[in-house]
Amino acid sequence: NRLAVAILVFISILHCAAQDGDQVQNSASLSGTVVDSVSGQPLQGAQVFARTLPGASRDRFPRPTSATTDANGRFVFDHLSAGRYMVRATHPGYLNRFGRGARSGARMIPVAAGERVSDVVIRLTPGGAISGHISDEDGRPVSGASVDVLTYTY
Repeated sequence: NRLAVAILVFISILHCAAQDGDQVQNSASLSGTVVDSVSGQPLQGAQVFARTLPGASRDRFPRPTSATTDANGRFVFDHLSAGRYMVRATHPGYLNRFGRGARSGARMIPVAAGERVSDVVIRLTPGGAISGHISDEDGRPVSGASVDVLTYTY
């Protein structure tokens, strides 16, 4: 009777080890760099978030996983399951736009089982501030003046 129990325990352990091996073998990774979009310099300390799209996994509302960039602006996500990941980054002093596309700082990245995606580059736009005073031709302050800020595009 003890021999039968020992054999069942041994088979169970082998089965679990085989499943763990399959999960590790099928797990994917995603890595890349976060850079300043103007200077191209890597950004240390950026928070990078990766999330599968709702419906792309078993989770109805999957939680994002996060990483912090190192001194070279590098980030790594290991042990990912296959899927399409929305990857975005934030950093103090940089615009925090939401949405998709190059201007938002977010990227949609497909990852297959066992794939190692390593060339992701996320470009963050530095924030800025405009300040000043409105004065008339004699240098006196003008109250109630209207100021418009426009973006030049072509």
